[in-house]
Amino acid sequence: LVQYFEAESIPGVVIRSVEPDSPAERAGIRAGDRMISYRGERISAQFTEELPEIYKKIADTPIGETTQIVVERSGETLRFVPKTEERGSSSSEETELERWGFTARGITRELVLEFNLPDNRGVFVAGVKPNDVAFRAKLFPGDRIIAIENHPLDGLPELEEAYRLHEGEAILLTVMRRHSRRWILIETSDED
Repeated sequence: LVQYFEAESIPGVVIRSVEPDSPAERAGIRAGDRMISYRGERISAQFTEELPEIYKKIADTPIGETTQIVVERSGETLRFVPKTEERGSSSSEETELERWGFTARGITRELVLEFNLPDNRGVFVAGVKPNDVAFRAKLFPGDRIIAIENHPLDGLPELEEAYRLHEGEAILLTVMRRHSRRWILIETSDED
């Protein structure tokens, strides 16, 4: 940024991204804002090596505390007071549905960001076994299962329950692939 703006130095730290539904987003902070103060202390980093110290300041803020963040946006100084909260699990649970031939993951905030998902409904298809039941039914990695037998699917425990209850039976999945909704029939038989 120093080179881009042809300046000797630019105070603050540019916020590269803001997680959806995070305290920062709810307070109004945006990607591209330049944070110049955190909890009343001016901050700045000219080099990547200086960032861990700033990350630590933020991470050390007690959960449930309201904090003040001052940013510059388009030449205007703005003050925000988000309240810190415990961050959700960054690792998603995963389960193998061997009889159906695919692996599914619970959808975390990180998965929503990584795959640019519109929301965290349903479960994420992490892998499909080649030439197996789900593969033949045209279920693909990256698909999101949002309903089973037309009942909305909230998460992995519901999928695992349906898997236990529908042994040897055909089951209808409602799947989102990119922006299109489709039905996929998973049919198992004694030969599979």
